[in-house]
Amino acid sequence: HGISHELKTPLARLEFGLALLQSPDAGERKRQQALRADVRELDDLVTELLTLSSLEQGERHLALVKVSVSELLDSVAASVSHDVADHTLTLAVTVAGAPTYHVCDPKLVARALLNLIRNSTRYAHRSISLRASSGAGGSLVLTVEDDGPGIPAADRVRVFEPFHRLDSSRDRHTGGFGLGLAIVRRVALIHGGDVRLDSGSWGGARFMMTLPPMPDEATVA
Repeated sequence: HGISHELKTPLARLEFGLALLQSPDAGERKRQQALRADVRELDDLVTELLTLSSLEQGERHLALVKVSVSELLDSVAASVSHDVADHTLTLAVTVAGAPTYHVCDPKLVARALLNLIRNSTRYAHRSISLRASSGAGGSLVLTVEDDGPGIPAADRVRVFEPFHRLDSSRDRHTGGFGLGLAIVRRVALIHGGDVRLDSGSWGGARFMMTLPPMPDEATVA
């Protein structure tokens, strides 16, 4: 919490200060808007770094809850609806064949799914799919797929490394910090699961996060 406060407070002050500097000059307003966007981007980066750090150092404990799979996916879809609409894309949600309930940390799983979908919004041409299905041994498989350019097989392991970027059509020009997929992997791992990447039926990237069955406890370290 101390580090978060030390990093976040100056950013909040910067954004507040910029808001007070509103200028009647159109050119100056445009520059100020660009500066505010930079501050918000830096704030997002700090948030991602803090999240990844807490997951990697084991500071984040799982708050396990028996959740409705369909409600979890619908909530994620609602949270990302503006991002999807801004890119003029469609997001299809499918839970047919999935378990009705699954024990997991819903906040962390939702965060992982949001990261996957937002990653797809940067590359998809028209469509993104969010799907839940039953896996082996009572596991839950959550799949996010897009119809973008896909990821070469040689890069499919490295994309989960922090700050890794591809030298291809899925590259730095589309934004992001290279932390979102690293967070997805950590979320899967602390649930005892994994995340895999291959080519989907649309020819784009397909991410599959598998979450094994877990005991229904309020909090598990």
